[in-house]
Amino acid sequence: TELVPDSAFALGAKKRPFQPVNDLFILLRTDVERATCDYSPFALVSGISGDWLDEPSNYYSYTKAKSALKAIIKGAWNKDRRRVIFYQQLATGRVERGLRLLSSGNRVITDRLHGHILSTLLDIPHIAMDNNYGKVSGYINAWSKSYPNVQVAATPEEAVEKLELLPN
Repeated sequence: TELVPDSAFALGAKKRPFQPVNDLFILLRTDVERATCDYSPFALVSGISGDWLDEPSNYYSYTKAKSALKAIIKGAWNKDRRRVIFYQQLATGRVERGLRLLSSGNRVITDRLHGHILSTLLDIPHIAMDNNYGKVSGYINAWSKSYPNVQVAATPEEAVEKLELLPN
């Protein structure tokens, strides 16, 4: 077994798709990996929050139609080739949506590993908190602790305190 970085880093540096519209975007897990802690300190800061699991209700059907059109244009009549085009379109759309969500904030607080990775690729100053089993801080310690615009926080209280350490 070899230790390797997450393949999302292969995307390379990214430019924000638009200028931030909020000082802070808080991307927090809403699934089973969410840490069990008191998130009320986030109510004390001005910002917007969400989780990228909350996709628009028509996203899947829209992506299916868009990928079907791409398959026709590419002459991909084979079922397996059409499936590949669909999943590529689904993944591309999700990455673009993630980049837009994170870019909406001048700074980010996240407990998602890919929230940290994409914030790093976008060069967005951010606070990274752990999920329920330490995946985020473990990854940062192994691969990205030298990135100057990330602070690691163990709790929401510490994340709010460390906001002042991030550049605006």
